[in-house]
Amino acid sequence: MFFVFTSCWTTNVRDLASADGTGEWNLSPSAISYASDGTLMIQVDQKGRQVLYQLDTSSWPNPPTPADLKLFDGLMPFGSVMDVTPLPGKSNRVLLSCDSFEHSRQVIIQDLPAQDAGILQPSALRQENFGITKTQVDQIWFPGHEKRLIHAYVLKPSDINRKQKYPLLYVIHGGPQDSWRQVWDKRCHLALFAEHGYIVVAPNPTGSTGYGQQFTDEIQGSWAGKAYSDFERSFDYIYESLDYVDTERAVALGLGYGGYMVNWIQGHDLGRRFKALIADNGTFSLLSHLSSNTQHAILHGLGGPPWLNPEAWREWDPAQHAGNWKTPQLLIHGELNHQRPVSDSLAAFNTLNLQSVETGLLIFPNEGFGIRSPENLLLWYRTVLKWLKQYAR
Repeated sequence: MFFVFTSCWTTNVRDLASADGTGEWNLSPSAISYASDGTLMIQVDQKGRQVLYQLDTSSWPNPPTPADLKLFDGLMPFGSVMDVTPLPGKSNRVLLSCDSFEHSRQVIIQDLPAQDAGILQPSALRQENFGITKTQVDQIWFPGHEKRLIHAYVLKPSDINRKQKYPLLYVIHGGPQDSWRQVWDKRCHLALFAEHGYIVVAPNPTGSTGYGQQFTDEIQGSWAGKAYSDFERSFDYIYESLDYVDTERAVALGLGYGGYMVNWIQGHDLGRRFKALIADNGTFSLLSHLSSNTQHAILHGLGGPPWLNPEAWREWDPAQHAGNWKTPQLLIHGELNHQRPVSDSLAAFNTLNLQSVETGLLIFPNEGFGIRSPENLLLWYRTVLKWLKQYAR
């Protein structure tokens, strides 16, 4: 549910509220704005893309229901809706920006209401796709933990030959309450890796957003439990069902929470199924989060601090399984990352070296988690691609 502030003199409206406090709508809006006609424009993650809904609140004080939400389904071909700006005056249109795996940001003018799906795309701002097409992007659903269906994107090279087998790049998103969705992401551009000759599989495991609030919440108290089970089963699915993928030449790449999961995978059986691993700004020891500038997420995720819930902090700590690390691993970290300190990657690097496991280390002294410098981003891609070529080509 969400709150609508109507005025200083009236009670706020709790839209889509329910008696049990969970809300009548099982998705969580990422942004809400008013259109010129007074309706709400709601952006929300939904099954691997950020979509746009319109909600008419004119029935107040009678609260709206989920049936009153109108999806702008005509925007689906444009990927994810990134920004929404109402046009001034009494216009019945909104200005939108959208992007996807296969094209960069483009601006669209959308008619209101949602069911009148008239769309105008100005030619003044034209997107770039660099030869990437929609045919390169597939979606799969595989049975994950407790046989629940898990969604993943599959990106293929533009010149794919189905009679050949291609190495696998298995990418794990951050968060953990986040998802891979249709966006043109310069930080980790999945289509770029596909164009270098890899099949890129990007799963949205337990804890991801866009598949219902219960699915997202199930990561709490089990940071590497159900998600790891989803990854194991997805690897089995890829091996059995995608005959153009060579799982003998597989590399896993994770960023943020994904880096934590790569370190977790390294200490468990799934780590032996990869030829190499890449952890970007990952966690080696959960206790290092106590030196972070934010503790809310880890405390919420593990059910409190280590002195109140020590079992969870030990159970889901990658460092507890460091003696099992055997797969070559590249470690990348931004020294200005104050949420996940650089000492985690240094500890992981030393752990691998002490066990004579091949390893690499890239530290950006002037970057945090996000890479702002174009030169540093170029170095990031070159380093990752070199590691991939060394172990998977």
